Amino acid sequence: MSQQTPPQYSPDGRYWWNGTEWVAVPNAGTTSPVPAGVVTPERRLEAEVQSYVSRGFRVVSQTPTTAQLVKPKKFSFVWAFLWFLVAVVGLIVYLLYYASKRDEQVFLSVSADGRITRR
Repeated sequence: MSQQTPPQYSPDGRYWWNGTEWVAVPNAGTTSPVPAGVVTPERRLEAEVQSYVSRGFRVVSQTPTTAQLVKPKKFSFVWAFLWFLVAVVGLIVYLLYYASKRDEQVFLSVSADGRITRR
């Protein structure tokens, strides 16, 4: 069973990413656009999300006011090989360490006044 992620919307809210292309959102142009210089809470959240994405996180889910991101743990073949050279026991220790690591998760929310909360 595959987990389906919610659609990712463009910053202006007029398009959503379906996995291969940007698709126009029906009735998205019926409201007046926000001027480019105005920083809305949604734009502030989007900027924060992009900051995390540039550091290796991926978006699990996102709404106009919240976002959940995860950074998967990484296996280091270099460390595993170095521990193997030192002693085979070291490799086992590294494998146990890696197995105990968890993916780094962050939950972002933005308030109406534009304040970002990280959990």
